[in-house]
Amino acid sequence: MIQQLPEHVINKIAAGEVIENPAAILRELLDNSIDAKSDEIEVTLDLDADFKIVIKDNGIGIAKEQLPLAFNRYATSKLKEINEIYQLNYLGFRGEALASIAAISKVTMDSCQDENGEGNRITIRGGKVEEQISCSSMRGTKITISEIFYNTPVRKKFLKSMVTEQSNIKIEVIRHVLSTNNIGFRYQIKKNGKVKNEFNIAKNLSFRDKICFFFRQINSDYLVEINYSSNELDITGYVTNHKYRAKTKRHQYLMIKNRIVKNNTFSAALDSAYINILPSKTFSASFLRISSKIENFIDINIHPSKKEAKFQDNRIFYHHIHQAVKEQLYRFIYKSQSESLQDSLETNFSKENYQQENNFKSNNTRLELNDFVQKKNPTRELQEKKNSSYFANAEENMEQNLQSNLQKDFLKYPFKENALKANQVKENQPIEKNDSAFHDNLGEANQQQVSETIVEQIREQIEVLGQVAKSYIVFFINKDLFIADQHAVHERINFDNLQKNFKNQKITQQYLLTPLVIRRSKIEIESLLEYRELFSKIGFEIDKFSKENIQVERVPSFIKENKIKFVMEALADIILDNPSLEIEQFFEKTLSTIACRMSIMSGDVLSKEEMKELILTLYKKDHIYNCPHGRPFVKKISFQEMSNFFERGAHLPGL
Repeated sequence: MIQQLPEHVINKIAAGEVIENPAAILRELLDNSIDAKSDEIEVTLDLDADFKIVIKDNGIGIAKEQLPLAFNRYATSKLKEINEIYQLNYLGFRGEALASIAAISKVTMDSCQDENGEGNRITIRGGKVEEQISCSSMRGTKITISEIFYNTPVRKKFLKSMVTEQSNIKIEVIRHVLSTNNIGFRYQIKKNGKVKNEFNIAKNLSFRDKICFFFRQINSDYLVEINYSSNELDITGYVTNHKYRAKTKRHQYLMIKNRIVKNNTFSAALDSAYINILPSKTFSASFLRISSKIENFIDINIHPSKKEAKFQDNRIFYHHIHQAVKEQLYRFIYKSQSESLQDSLETNFSKENYQQENNFKSNNTRLELNDFVQKKNPTRELQEKKNSSYFANAEENMEQNLQSNLQKDFLKYPFKENALKANQVKENQPIEKNDSAFHDNLGEANQQQVSETIVEQIREQIEVLGQVAKSYIVFFINKDLFIADQHAVHERINFDNLQKNFKNQKITQQYLLTPLVIRRSKIEIESLLEYRELFSKIGFEIDKFSKENIQVERVPSFIKENKIKFVMEALADIILDNPSLEIEQFFEKTLSTIACRMSIMSGDVLSKEEMKELILTLYKKDHIYNCPHGRPFVKKISFQEMSNFFERGAHLPGL
């Protein structure tokens, strides 16, 4: 028999959708306090009374005659027509929260609309009004929630441990602190009769300082500011740089209309932005606020607790998140690398300067570190006797040196002859946006031409000491020591040049005299053929040879014949292992694979000239100092660090 449910049953069912735990109650009440234009909010968790929650605010308050109405279902002051949902700047609008909370607990609300101290109180238990009286009250609202789930014992059994529920409540307060501006928050816990202040956030505390306060592992130096504007979205906030690496995504926050929400497209866009910056299975932290310039572009009315958001066009949203984050990341990385390099070039602790600055009169008692290297390194003396014209065109000579001197079958360097002039990017310069699918290979788009003066300074001051384990190049620039991974250095150079060439369609192809046949299962062959157009864009022409074979007829001309099969097999694995890969990610992974296979390998012996030219080539363009897999490949140990370690004065290397 079908029958209408009683109102109290309906309210309990509705409460189950909205009120999952004490933290959910707090979320709804904090939303109401913020909507009431409060700029000071105090939250007290009373553990002595089984998760009693008390919230005080200094908002606009509620009139006496409207107090009972506030606890009716679907009663709200924020919404009249359904179309208003998309323009709302309120956190709450359904009119369900207070009714749902009152249905499963005891609620006492004191509210006052002015400063005269005369307020009104209403007490509701299990959805029924117990009393409504006048009371003394400061301007704003104080609401006390106790006896949570007293009439739904089954739901109470599903609560987590006290520690977990307490943690969830604290996290909810923190989420509201992060997602709002100009509101002061105090959070305190009462236990064993004592009140402990957990934190007190001033209303004028900056967003950056809030992040650093709550996430102690993220210091201010890790944060990169995002300030991005397009025709569709404004994006502001902070993301972490390449030095911060988390094992989970739990510190990736998307904030819309003062609310933290979840969105899978947001997470995917961040992952894509950090490709080639962070190693696999490591993640960034992000604290981004999004506002839309398009009517009805964002819908937050898709979840009972408003935890999720949906976008009218996920492609546009993905593009702008990816673009905003990656642009600023590369700018930050290039700037920090440039400053570090400039520090090394400008450091010049001469004996005369030290004596003048420190009134140190002793003569001939110190040996400068460069002097020591010169006297102890006969290779440098031989190099100085060589014709200086050898280095006149170092970048062009590098390929010839490597091909003739290395008894290895390396692939050719795709250097200057195929490169375009790099875009000049300055800090705070407006970001130009491009909507093409392969729109922002920012590793090359932001690549800056290093000034000839700096390059010449590096050439004059670099001193290559040699190789360690046929894998790492050890060299000095002035007095600072550097250790570089030879494979990763070459891989980054190749990757950035490949990006540039593919972006600008500068890839030349070669026909194979005998087509290469790749054997896979019938299903895998069919899958690979669906990506024929993508293969063509990166220089590979493939066709069906049989049910279990494809043939490769043309390949990029810079790939050596004995490497073609190896590269093609790796590309096939990328597609088959990642069938839902975004097109940008496909290109990134593909170029990363090609760059890896065409680079100098660990174990390859290099001459000092070859090592020097490899390092100079790295510094001629602002390549990011991470390999395409996200791992760092240059370690700098400053002269100051060495002096500190050996407990010597920075200016006294010879004593």
